[in-house]
Amino acid sequence: MGADSMRAEESIRLGMRTKVLTDARLAYLRQIGVSDVYVDPEPAGSSPETLQFGEDHVPSVERLERLNQRLTDAGLRFSGLHSIPISAYDKILFDEPGKWNQMNSLVELTRNLGRADIPILGYKWMAGEVQRTTHEERVRGGARAASFDEEDTVRNDEKTKHDVSEEELWRNYQMFLDEIVPVAEEEGVRLAVHPADPPLYEKLDGTASLLRNRDHFERAMDITESPSHGIKLCLGCFSEMGEDVVDVVRHFGERDEIVFVHFRDVIGTVPRFTETFLDDPRSNYDETSVIRALKEVGFKGSVNPDHVPRVNGDVSWDEPNSESMDGYPKGGPRARAYTAGYIRGLLRNIDREGTTTDES
Repeated sequence: MGADSMRAEESIRLGMRTKVLTDARLAYLRQIGVSDVYVDPEPAGSSPETLQFGEDHVPSVERLERLNQRLTDAGLRFSGLHSIPISAYDKILFDEPGKWNQMNSLVELTRNLGRADIPILGYKWMAGEVQRTTHEERVRGGARAASFDEEDTVRNDEKTKHDVSEEELWRNYQMFLDEIVPVAEEEGVRLAVHPADPPLYEKLDGTASLLRNRDHFERAMDITESPSHGIKLCLGCFSEMGEDVVDVVRHFGERDEIVFVHFRDVIGTVPRFTETFLDDPRSNYDETSVIRALKEVGFKGSVNPDHVPRVNGDVSWDEPNSESMDGYPKGGPRARAYTAGYIRGLLRNIDREGTTTDES
């Protein structure tokens, strides 16, 4: 192993999520200093430029190994799957017919990841996608950002509501963990669960919501104590909850339960908040203190840009050949490059702190 690789293993790294797997996207990631790549799988039948996964379509070990080699050849590390499609686990979530077919597919996926030397499987335990009430909130310089205001929501969409209690969701989650964690342990894969976003008692359609506060994460981690069961630590979500994110990092980091980090900041907390640039002085927390805390607890994974505001001239992150920024845009390549550079600067400065001799 070369010196650069050894330093990478000893320090916090920069990661990035992508569902687009073109040569151009991989080159872009390497150019902006990304080392760890998290692939967002798409449902079966999606673009051939994506990795596809569903309850009836599990990527083979050979397919994963080929993709792993492509990323290695591009100077990148295939760290894991960022998040699986909701359609691949919704029947488990709600204890509906077909849940065992989904469970078997997730077990097979976990085995295949481990055998292809891909160490992380990220997932959400949410009834739907991330929800915002507008994507047009203006932040610095007129950049457009996603925002949430509970007063602007409607909670009466009976077509999507699931009549399931919070305790039933907890029982279903335990069943999921009981089935998949032993396989993850056997194959050397770490599972990483994401918080509810927004962290409300229920989704906008009235369905109960788990993992919406720190106590929920304490309970989730206590279901099974395993190095293969951990957290996709979304700083933006914990900030939305009103938590002291530095304290959250120290608490879960000291227990070695942080698998990787979503680095996002917001202005405000539920019931109203706005996503913003990491260096926005109005944002909720101090980014330098968070990186320092991660380093002090011995975190050795990656920190990843999360949703970022849309800047002028940018294009869709998920569809780079499209001018459309419809749906939840998450920001495009320009804003992500800016965010990646900011994170790299923070990481470098904190690394230098560790090598500075205090002569006072």
